[in-house]
Amino acid sequence: MMPGVSIGPNSVVVAWSVVAKDIPPNTVACAVPARVVKTLEAYKEACLTATPPYDQQADRRDKVAELLRLYPRPW
Repeated sequence: MMPGVSIGPNSVVVAWSVVAKDIPPNTVACAVPARVVKTLEAYKEACLTATPPYDQQADRRDKVAELLRLYPRPW
């Protein structure tokens, strides 16, 4: 970060970015020099749409099957 520059609250700055200008609140900034690429809300929506739904029952079923394959019951 350069002297005299401020980063707004709830802002995300990507690693190795050089902040040469003020970053407004609730934004995501990246690059050299850092520039705003999207709002925090838009980033959240992009992350949520890219993440597949988590099925807890299927995960447990797969885990039990894999453990039984690796460590069969002795009886």
